[in-house]
Amino acid sequence: MANCKTVSKLLSDALDRPLSPNEWLAVHAHLPLCAGCRNFRQQLRVLRQAGHRLRDGDLPDDPPAAD
Repeated sequence: MANCKTVSKLLSDALDRPLSPNEWLAVHAHLPLCAGCRNFRQQLRVLRQAGHRLRDGDLPDDPPAAD
């Protein structure tokens, strides 16, 4: 089974290219067992969505207030 270092690299790679069937299987076998890698995947999703909003000009005029 793939380790966290391998899976995090594959998750990052998946932003730029389709994963091979073996790579996809390694990621999807690892994620149910690893909260850290699931968290990393979610962080990548948030960053990708923010990048899309920035590219599309779909951002609020004012930044959110600091807590």
